[in-house]
Amino acid sequence: MLIIPFDKKLEWQNPPIITLILIAVNVLIYFSFQLHDDEKMVEASHYYYRSGLAEIELPHFKKALIEQDDIEFVDEWQDSIKQEQSPWFFHMETNKAFMQALQNEQIITPSDPLYAKWKSKRTHLNEIFNNSVTWTYSLKAGDPKLLTFISHMFLHADFSHLFGNMIFLLAVGFIVELSMNRSIYLFAYLFTGICSALFYIPSASDSLIPSLGASGAIAGLMGMYAVLFNTRKVRFFYFIYVYFDYVKLPAIYLLVLWLGFEVYQQAAYSRYSNVNYLAHIGGLISGAFIAFIIVKFQSKHVNHDYLNEHDTNEEFNRTLNQANSFVHDLQFENAVPLFAQLVEKQPLNREVLFAYYKTSKLDVNSEAHHRAATAILSLSENDAATNQLVIDTFNDYLSTAKVRLTVSLVNKLIRRFISINAFLEADKLILFMQKYSDKFNHLPQYLWSLTNKLVRSGQREQAMKYSQYLLSSYPAYKETQLAKDLLA
Repeated sequence: MLIIPFDKKLEWQNPPIITLILIAVNVLIYFSFQLHDDEKMVEASHYYYRSGLAEIELPHFKKALIEQDDIEFVDEWQDSIKQEQSPWFFHMETNKAFMQALQNEQIITPSDPLYAKWKSKRTHLNEIFNNSVTWTYSLKAGDPKLLTFISHMFLHADFSHLFGNMIFLLAVGFIVELSMNRSIYLFAYLFTGICSALFYIPSASDSLIPSLGASGAIAGLMGMYAVLFNTRKVRFFYFIYVYFDYVKLPAIYLLVLWLGFEVYQQAAYSRYSNVNYLAHIGGLISGAFIAFIIVKFQSKHVNHDYLNEHDTNEEFNRTLNQANSFVHDLQFENAVPLFAQLVEKQPLNREVLFAYYKTSKLDVNSEAHHRAATAILSLSENDAATNQLVIDTFNDYLSTAKVRLTVSLVNKLIRRFISINAFLEADKLILFMQKYSDKFNHLPQYLWSLTNKLVRSGQREQAMKYSQYLLSSYPAYKETQLAKDLLA
């Protein structure tokens, strides 16, 4: 069964930097340090059997298994004890009790006739193991080290293991990251990865089987996701055997589904599977816990706008539909305040801005009319559609109303019009600025820029007009000399 949320889109305007770095680190470690570790394990196995170590150690290990009451393994594999492909070698290397006794020279003692031969070959075998990043830096429940609590989260058994984990990390991680402070997100990721290991260790304290992978930490992110979004309905994809679909449920239900599924997997398949279901369970629980603490006591670090984005958008669309319905029924006086509300929520929405201006224009010189015009004229985007909207609104506003233009807005508009060669609109603003020249300290610079643009566009006669104004009003300014030189 696969359950994964698909309720948010990845937007590169605000990329999930920490999640992308985590993915990059995992990929880099796998392809730079782990890629040939399988070959090292094969080398270790070959050396073990071909060096004669198997003949020395495995009879002792078989005896130890019987003493440990692991008769089932002995009965099943005793006929293949001398075969390289058998599981005897790995089973021995991951048996904590036997390996501790072996490495402490309690199995092959210094008094044993084979001690010197064994010691030399065992030392070389240990060197092969130590050259394996996977073996050295994986977490071993029977011998946990401080470093491996972190390092195991960035190791993977093979490419499919890496690929699957990174898909889940991206799908869930970017949502959780954008839901909170990024530093806290990184701490929470590492914390839940450690907690997932702590949850697993007691159940395998007698084992040296390497535990590795980001899935425990990713499960932590899934637990965080469920608690952060809580009762908010989210859209998620599920796949059960051959059936798949999308459905919307309160996010907290996902925690119950994920946790229930992992508990079932642990009960049904843990004996046969290499998947560490207990680590997943520990990650889910710790992730849910830390998200609860953050929401309860550090709410200022939670991006509530992002969490509520879906509900906010639904409310926005309902209001927009209502406003458009009023316009359709010619009830413009009812539509205007709704468009005003929408502009406050999405001040850069050109569709809403235009509708607000068109409806408010029916009451020329009203406060709504001036606010709508100012909102459009104040837009900062410089794409063709925005430029055209600003030009059209500017010309319409000047022709229908007693305009209210602040000094800062006039400065912003003149720079836009000059930059896009909107000379007619620029000329209207220049006339306005000349009328109130004491308020516009940068008028000479604007006149020079406009003169330069007009000359380059072949409109020399119009450029001469601005040059003459510069000469008469600002004779000592460097812009005046530049204009004279240009037109000489």
